[in-house]
Amino acid sequence: MNVKPLSLIGSILLFFLFSCASSKQDSNSEESQYQVYHNGQILDKYKSERIDRECLVLKDGRSVFKGEIEYANEHYANAEAVDLKGRTLIYTENNGPTDFAQDIEGQVEEIPLHERANFALIYTDEQGTNTVEKIVRGGNVQYKKPGPSPEELAEQKAKEEEEARIAAEKKAEEERIAAAKKEEDDRIAAEAKIAATAAAAAAAVQLDLDNKAKQDSKAAEEAKLAEEAKLAEEAKLAAEAKAAEDAKLAEEEKLAAEAKAAEDALNAANMRNVISIACQTSLAEEAKIEGKSLMLNSTLFVKKSKEDLAKVVSYRKVENFSSASDYTIEYHHKQANKKYLYHMEVELKKADKVIYSSTVPVTCTENGKLDQKEIKVILGAPVVEEVEATEK
Repeated sequence: MNVKPLSLIGSILLFFLFSCASSKQDSNSEESQYQVYHNGQILDKYKSERIDRECLVLKDGRSVFKGEIEYANEHYANAEAVDLKGRTLIYTENNGPTDFAQDIEGQVEEIPLHERANFALIYTDEQGTNTVEKIVRGGNVQYKKPGPSPEELAEQKAKEEEEARIAAEKKAEEERIAAAKKEEDDRIAAEAKIAATAAAAAAAVQLDLDNKAKQDSKAAEEAKLAEEAKLAEEAKLAAEAKAAEDAKLAEEEKLAAEAKAAEDALNAANMRNVISIACQTSLAEEAKIEGKSLMLNSTLFVKKSKEDLAKVVSYRKVENFSSASDYTIEYHHKQANKKYLYHMEVELKKADKVIYSSTVPVTCTENGKLDQKEIKVILGAPVVEEVEATEK
């Protein structure tokens, strides 16, 4: 049988068949042992039938599984792991050494010479697993890997020298072109630097002019915005003041209307059922008032509970108040209910400003009339307003 010699690289590459794997051919071993080859590219053929596998499981040198590593880990948990370390493994099964030698020869021829260092082959016959390194049957060497021939070594050396010469010539040409290009680039860069310096000077002058124009424009815009903001704030304050004034006038009109309505209701009722409270309001000696046109307002309020809003029962207004005034507050007997809460508020005002004020509690212990027949109020006391209420 004629076997073509392999190159030195091919010889080295085909040698490394997993020194870490334990031997399957120990005649003293009675138990079956599994090996899982993984972490590499596992092919059934190099080109003819190139099917990638994640792992290869062998038992007694025979393939029992080729496929996903998860399946192998689950079903062959006790198997010996052989790390291919990224190399490619080609696995074949034949009937004998002759067929193997022919198949190996074809496989080796298909693998390019510069790739063979990354390949290993496993052959399985009836006796177990053999590698391309040596196959022995019946004590006789059936196939042994040949070394490289002198012609292959010479051819490889000549090829390497030719590649080195071409690479040197290419490098020299590239260096010559790079030097010429650098000289031209330096000239262009010098001219560009001169032009850039002149352009930068002109740009700096123009930039100063533009910045000044922008600053002037910005200052004018900010002044305009500040003036507009000031006018808007003044308009807002004026609007709020007018709204407050309108609300105050509306509230006063509402109170006047309620007082007038209460007064009209009392007048329309049976006069025999109208009850008057004699009121006297005066200023304390310490009280000081200036000017004239003072107005005194006295209002009687009622609340159904502390949480309820106060409603007007009766209202009395005394114009041109000076220092004291006698007047009456009327109410209908049906408006007196001992379950309700009553009080009277007295205010001395000049225009819309309240100068002095006082609140007088009023009681009702019997339905149909309030307990107070007379109420005296002294406004302007230095610490506490003096209030005197006389019960019947």
